Amino acid sequence: MDDSPQKLRAKIMYFEYKGAGEIHTAVGVTFRSVNRWMVEWREERAAQTNALVNAIRDKNTMAISDLFSSGVPMLIECLKKIGERVEPLTLKEAKDLTDILCAFDKIQRLDVGKPTEIIQDSKNEFSIEELKKAVMEDPFIEIKGGEDGRDRSETRRDRLIEEET
Repeated sequence: MDDSPQKLRAKIMYFEYKGAGEIHTAVGVTFRSVNRWMVEWREERAAQTNALVNAIRDKNTMAISDLFSSGVPMLIECLKKIGERVEPLTLKEAKDLTDILCAFDKIQRLDVGKPTEIIQDSKNEFSIEELKKAVMEDPFIEIKGGEDGRDRSETRRDRLIEEET
């Protein structure tokens, strides 16, 4: 086994994801030698890369866990204070609150490997009764398309409000 200084330098460069041409030029060995060494080191580099990716994923999982452990109690406290208010929420406050809840839900779904969006096929035309029933089931489900043929996305709640006006 050749552990020459040139081979060690080439290995370091390969593990830094340098190309064969760059390694060949910097180390001063034949291109054929560099390619042979790269084949020899391929599995070791892949294992090292996988270990790094797993470590980063585990670190991110811990960060998400920390986010939930600190964020959820704050959100609960905020919801309690909102419940104690005399004046109703403004439209912007209600939208911001639902956006925060949706973001938490999506993060939690991603963390456990569930889809973050639920897509449901639906027709373009709805009666008021169908819309009211759909809103009661899921007020935030999206409807794709529209009567005018344009591709647009809106919630059934938006469609219901539009139909009643």
